[in-house]
Amino acid sequence: MELLRHLPTKNGTAFVVVQHLDPHHASKLASLLGRACRMPVIEVTKRIKPQANTVYVQPANKCVIVKNGSLVLVHRTQKLNVTIDHFFESLAEACGSRGIGVLLSGTGNDGTAGLRAIKVAGGLTFAQDEQSAKFAEMPRNAIRSGFVDSVKSPREIARDIHQLVEHPYLRRPLTESEAEQAGKSEYEKADDLGRIFFVTEKADGHRFQQLQVRHAQPPHPAPHGSTRDKQTEPIRASFARQRRRSRSAVRRPAHQRDAVFSRSQALHRTAQALFAGHP
Repeated sequence: MELLRHLPTKNGTAFVVVQHLDPHHASKLASLLGRACRMPVIEVTKRIKPQANTVYVQPANKCVIVKNGSLVLVHRTQKLNVTIDHFFESLAEACGSRGIGVLLSGTGNDGTAGLRAIKVAGGLTFAQDEQSAKFAEMPRNAIRSGFVDSVKSPREIARDIHQLVEHPYLRRPLTESEAEQAGKSEYEKADDLGRIFFVTEKADGHRFQQLQVRHAQPPHPAPHGSTRDKQTEPIRASFARQRRRSRSAVRRPAHQRDAVFSRSQALHRTAQALFAGHP
Protein backbone atom coordinates (compact mmCIF):
# COMPACT_ATOMS: atom_id res chain seq x y z
CA MET A 1 0.00 0.00 0.00
CA GLU A 2 2.83 2.38 0.85
CA LEU A 3 4.32 2.04 -2.64
CA LEU A 4 1.03 2.91 -4.37
CA ARG A 5 0.39 5.75 -1.93
CA HIS A 6 3.56 7.54 -3.04
CA LEU A 7 2.95 7.20 -6.78
CA PRO A 8 1.44 10.17 -8.64
CA THR A 9 -2.04 9.77 -10.09
CA LYS A 10 -0.87 10.53 -13.63
CA ASN A 11 2.16 8.29 -14.15
CA GLY A 12 1.41 6.69 -17.51
CA THR A 13 1.79 3.15 -16.15
CA ALA A 14 -0.52 0.25 -15.30
CA PHE A 15 0.12 -1.62 -12.04
CA VAL A 16 -0.90 -5.18 -11.19
CA VAL A 17 -0.97 -6.35 -7.57
CA VAL A 18 -0.54 -10.11 -7.06
CA GLN A 19 -0.69 -11.65 -3.59
CA HIS A 20 -1.02 -15.01 -1.87
CA LEU A 21 -4.75 -15.13 -1.13
CA ASP A 22 -7.03 -17.80 0.33
CA PRO A 23 -8.94 -19.22 -2.67
CA HIS A 24 -11.95 -20.04 -0.48
CA HIS A 25 -12.58 -16.53 0.80
CA ALA A 26 -13.47 -13.33 -1.01
CA SER A 27 -10.68 -10.77 -1.06
CA LYS A 28 -11.05 -7.23 0.25
CA LEU A 29 -7.74 -6.17 -1.25
CA ALA A 30 -9.27 -3.99 -3.97
CA SER A 31 -11.32 -1.95 -1.51
CA LEU A 32 -8.38 -1.58 0.88
CA LEU A 33 -6.07 -0.38 -1.87
CA GLY A 34 -8.77 1.93 -3.20
CA ARG A 35 -8.69 3.83 0.10
CA ALA A 36 -4.89 3.94 0.22
CA CYS A 37 -3.96 5.17 -3.28
CA ARG A 38 -5.18 7.93 -5.57
CA MET A 39 -5.44 5.78 -8.71
CA PRO A 40 -8.51 3.72 -9.65
CA VAL A 41 -8.30 0.14 -8.31
CA ILE A 42 -10.01 -2.66 -10.25
CA GLU A 43 -10.29 -6.33 -9.36
CA VAL A 44 -9.72 -8.46 -12.45
CA THR A 45 -12.84 -10.58 -13.07
CA LYS A 46 -12.44 -11.23 -16.80
CA ARG A 47 -10.02 -10.62 -19.65
CA ILE A 48 -9.17 -6.92 -19.66
CA LYS A 49 -6.76 -4.65 -21.47
CA PRO A 50 -4.78 -2.69 -18.85
CA GLN A 51 -4.99 1.10 -18.95
CA ALA A 52 -2.42 3.61 -17.73
CA ASN A 53 -2.79 5.19 -14.27
CA THR A 54 -4.81 2.21 -13.02
CA VAL A 55 -4.17 -0.51 -10.42
CA TYR A 56 -5.39 -4.04 -11.14
CA VAL A 57 -5.82 -6.63 -8.38
CA GLN A 58 -5.78 -10.41 -8.69
CA PRO A 59 -8.93 -12.20 -7.42
CA ALA A 60 -8.62 -14.72 -4.60
CA ASN A 61 -9.30 -17.92 -6.54
CA LYS A 62 -7.40 -17.28 -9.80
CA CYS A 63 -3.97 -16.40 -11.16
CA VAL A 64 -3.56 -13.37 -13.38
CA ILE A 65 -1.10 -13.31 -16.27
CA VAL A 66 -0.28 -11.03 -19.19
CA LYS A 67 -1.17 -12.47 -22.60
CA ASN A 68 -1.40 -10.67 -25.95
CA GLY A 69 -1.51 -7.27 -24.28
CA SER A 70 -4.32 -8.18 -21.87
CA LEU A 71 -4.68 -9.38 -18.29
CA VAL A 72 -6.04 -12.92 -18.35
CA LEU A 73 -7.28 -15.11 -15.50
CA VAL A 74 -6.15 -18.73 -15.26
CA HIS A 75 -6.94 -21.45 -12.75
CA ARG A 76 -4.45 -22.34 -10.05
CA THR A 77 -3.17 -25.84 -10.75
CA GLN A 78 -0.25 -26.28 -8.33
CA LYS A 79 -0.65 -26.96 -4.63
CA LEU A 80 2.32 -24.66 -4.07
CA ASN A 81 1.23 -21.05 -4.48
CA VAL A 82 3.46 -19.47 -7.14
CA THR A 83 1.05 -16.87 -8.48
CA ILE A 84 3.73 -14.15 -8.34
CA ASP A 85 6.15 -16.22 -10.43
CA HIS A 86 3.43 -16.90 -13.00
CA PHE A 87 2.63 -13.22 -13.37
CA PHE A 88 6.27 -12.05 -13.52
CA GLU A 89 7.15 -14.68 -16.13
CA SER A 90 4.19 -13.68 -18.31
CA LEU A 91 5.14 -10.01 -17.87
CA ALA A 92 8.69 -10.73 -19.02
CA GLU A 93 7.43 -12.52 -22.12
CA ALA A 94 4.89 -9.82 -22.99
CA CYS A 95 6.84 -6.64 -22.19
CA GLY A 96 10.49 -7.67 -22.43
CA SER A 97 12.86 -4.89 -21.42
CA ARG A 98 9.97 -2.57 -20.53
CA GLY A 99 8.71 -4.76 -17.68
CA ILE A 100 9.31 -3.74 -14.06
CA GLY A 101 8.91 -6.26 -11.23
CA VAL A 102 8.63 -5.30 -7.55
CA LEU A 103 8.74 -7.90 -4.77
CA LEU A 104 7.47 -6.69 -1.41
CA SER A 105 7.02 -8.15 2.07
CA GLY A 106 6.04 -11.82 2.22
CA THR A 107 7.08 -15.37 3.07
CA GLY A 108 8.42 -18.19 0.91
CA ASN A 109 10.30 -18.26 -2.39
CA ASP A 110 7.54 -17.15 -4.73
CA GLY A 111 8.65 -14.28 -6.97
CA THR A 112 12.34 -15.15 -7.21
CA ALA A 113 12.01 -17.18 -10.43
CA GLY A 114 9.75 -14.49 -11.86
CA LEU A 115 12.28 -11.75 -11.19
CA ARG A 116 14.89 -13.88 -12.93
CA ALA A 117 12.65 -14.03 -16.02
CA ILE A 118 12.27 -10.25 -16.01
CA LYS A 119 16.04 -9.80 -15.70
CA VAL A 120 16.71 -12.20 -18.59
CA ALA A 121 14.23 -10.24 -20.73
CA GLY A 122 16.10 -7.01 -19.96
CA GLY A 123 13.58 -5.53 -17.52
CA LEU A 124 14.19 -3.96 -14.12
CA THR A 125 13.64 -5.58 -10.73
CA PHE A 126 13.14 -4.19 -7.23
CA ALA A 127 12.85 -5.79 -3.80
CA GLN A 128 11.80 -4.28 -0.49
CA ASP A 129 14.59 -3.93 2.06
CA GLU A 130 14.45 -6.10 5.17
CA GLN A 131 14.31 -3.12 7.53
CA SER A 132 10.96 -1.93 6.17
CA ALA A 133 9.44 -5.37 5.39
CA LYS A 134 7.05 -6.91 7.92
CA PHE A 135 7.88 -10.34 6.51
CA ALA A 136 11.38 -10.25 5.03
CA GLU A 137 11.71 -13.87 3.82
CA MET A 138 10.35 -13.39 0.30
CA PRO A 139 12.39 -10.30 -0.66
CA ARG A 140 15.44 -11.73 1.14
CA ASN A 141 15.36 -14.90 -0.96
CA ALA A 142 15.11 -12.84 -4.15
CA ILE A 143 17.99 -10.57 -3.10
CA ARG A 144 20.24 -13.54 -2.33
CA SER A 145 19.50 -15.02 -5.77
CA GLY A 146 21.21 -12.04 -7.43
CA PHE A 147 18.23 -11.18 -9.66
CA VAL A 148 17.35 -7.88 -7.96
CA ASP A 149 18.58 -4.57 -9.38
CA SER A 150 17.68 -2.37 -6.42
CA VAL A 151 16.79 -2.94 -2.75
CA LYS A 152 14.90 -0.06 -1.15
CA SER A 153 11.89 0.89 0.92
CA PRO A 154 8.48 1.01 -0.83
CA ARG A 155 8.55 4.82 -0.77
CA GLU A 156 11.97 4.91 -2.48
CA ILE A 157 10.89 2.30 -5.00
CA ALA A 158 7.85 4.43 -5.89
CA ARG A 159 10.11 7.44 -6.47
CA ASP A 160 12.46 5.44 -8.71
CA ILE A 161 9.63 3.92 -10.74
CA HIS A 162 8.11 7.36 -11.30
CA GLN A 163 11.42 8.64 -12.70
CA LEU A 164 12.00 5.54 -14.82
CA VAL A 165 8.60 5.58 -16.50
CA GLU A 166 9.24 9.15 -17.62
CA HIS A 167 12.00 7.86 -19.91
CA PRO A 168 11.07 8.12 -23.64
CA TYR A 169 11.90 4.45 -24.18
CA LEU A 170 9.14 3.37 -21.81
CA ARG A 171 6.75 6.00 -23.17
CA ARG A 172 6.65 4.42 -26.63
CA PRO A 173 3.45 2.44 -27.39
CA LEU A 174 3.90 -1.31 -27.17
CA THR A 175 2.66 -2.71 -30.49
CA GLU A 176 3.66 -5.66 -32.61
CA SER A 177 3.54 -5.38 -36.38
CA GLU A 178 4.14 -8.12 -38.92
CA ALA A 179 7.70 -6.85 -39.29
CA GLU A 180 8.26 -7.25 -35.54
CA GLN A 181 6.83 -10.77 -35.64
CA ALA A 182 9.30 -11.61 -38.42
CA GLY A 183 12.03 -9.99 -36.33
CA LYS A 184 11.23 -12.32 -33.43
CA SER A 185 11.82 -15.30 -35.69
CA GLU A 186 15.12 -13.82 -36.86
CA TYR A 187 16.14 -13.18 -33.24
CA GLU A 188 15.38 -16.76 -32.17
CA LYS A 189 17.53 -18.17 -34.99
CA ALA A 190 20.54 -15.91 -34.29
CA ASP A 191 23.51 -16.76 -32.06
CA ASP A 192 24.40 -14.67 -28.99
CA LEU A 193 26.41 -12.06 -30.92
CA GLY A 194 23.76 -11.87 -33.62
CA ARG A 195 21.10 -11.22 -30.97
CA ILE A 196 23.14 -8.33 -29.55
CA PHE A 197 23.39 -6.80 -33.02
CA PHE A 198 19.69 -7.41 -33.63
CA VAL A 199 18.56 -5.66 -30.43
CA THR A 200 20.93 -2.72 -30.95
CA GLU A 201 19.84 -2.32 -34.57
CA LYS A 202 16.19 -2.33 -33.54
CA ALA A 203 16.75 0.32 -30.86
CA ASP A 204 19.10 2.54 -32.84
CA GLY A 205 18.37 1.86 -36.51
CA HIS A 206 22.04 1.22 -37.33
CA ARG A 207 22.79 -1.82 -39.47
CA PHE A 208 25.94 -3.58 -38.37
CA GLN A 209 26.29 -5.20 -41.76
CA GLN A 210 27.68 -1.85 -42.91
CA LEU A 211 30.61 -2.11 -40.50
CA GLN A 212 33.51 -3.92 -42.14
CA VAL A 213 37.11 -4.37 -41.08
CA ARG A 214 39.39 -4.97 -44.04
CA HIS A 215 42.74 -6.60 -43.54
CA ALA A 216 45.51 -5.58 -45.94
CA GLN A 217 47.25 -8.43 -47.75
CA PRO A 218 51.05 -8.28 -47.93
CA PRO A 219 52.75 -8.74 -51.30
CA HIS A 220 53.94 -12.15 -52.41
CA PRO A 221 57.06 -12.96 -50.34
CA ALA A 222 60.41 -12.82 -52.12
CA PRO A 223 63.36 -15.09 -51.36
CA HIS A 224 64.93 -14.16 -48.04
CA GLY A 225 67.99 -11.92 -48.30
CA SER A 226 67.38 -10.85 -51.91
CA THR A 227 67.54 -7.25 -53.16
CA ARG A 228 63.79 -7.29 -53.64
CA ASP A 229 63.33 -8.38 -50.01
CA LYS A 230 65.32 -5.34 -48.82
CA GLN A 231 63.43 -3.01 -51.11
CA THR A 232 60.01 -4.21 -49.94
CA GLU A 233 60.87 -4.34 -46.24
CA PRO A 234 59.32 -0.88 -45.49
CA ILE A 235 56.19 -1.90 -47.39
CA ARG A 236 55.88 -5.16 -45.46
CA ALA A 237 56.37 -3.29 -42.19
CA SER A 238 53.58 -0.92 -43.19
CA PHE A 239 51.28 -3.86 -43.90
CA ALA A 240 52.14 -5.38 -40.51
CA ARG A 241 51.21 -2.15 -38.75
CA GLN A 242 47.96 -2.05 -40.68
CA ARG A 243 47.12 -5.60 -39.59
CA ARG A 244 47.83 -4.72 -35.97
CA ARG A 245 45.56 -1.67 -36.20
CA SER A 246 42.81 -3.77 -37.77
CA ARG A 247 43.02 -6.40 -35.04
CA SER A 248 42.99 -3.63 -32.43
CA ALA A 249 39.85 -2.16 -34.01
CA VAL A 250 38.12 -5.52 -33.65
CA ARG A 251 39.12 -5.88 -30.01
CA ARG A 252 38.39 -2.29 -29.00
CA PRO A 253 35.15 -0.64 -30.26
CA ALA A 254 35.76 2.38 -32.49
CA HIS A 255 34.13 5.78 -32.08
CA GLN A 256 31.37 4.96 -34.52
CA ARG A 257 30.41 1.80 -32.67
CA ASP A 258 30.44 3.65 -29.35
CA ALA A 259 27.94 6.11 -30.80
CA VAL A 260 25.68 3.24 -31.86
CA PHE A 261 25.56 1.76 -28.39
CA SER A 262 25.32 5.02 -26.44
CA ARG A 263 21.69 5.78 -27.29
CA SER A 264 20.45 2.22 -26.81
CA GLN A 265 22.02 2.19 -23.31
CA ALA A 266 20.35 5.43 -22.19
CA LEU A 267 17.69 3.68 -20.14
CA HIS A 268 20.27 1.44 -18.51
CA ARG A 269 22.34 4.44 -17.46
CA THR A 270 19.24 6.14 -16.05
CA ALA A 271 18.49 3.07 -13.96
CA GLN A 272 22.09 2.89 -12.75
CA ALA A 273 21.96 6.50 -11.61
CA LEU A 274 18.79 5.84 -9.66
CA PHE A 275 20.12 2.69 -8.07
CA ALA A 276 23.26 4.55 -7.03
CA GLY A 277 21.08 6.99 -5.11
CA HIS A 278 21.15 9.89 -7.59
CA PRO A 279 17.60 11.00 -8.47
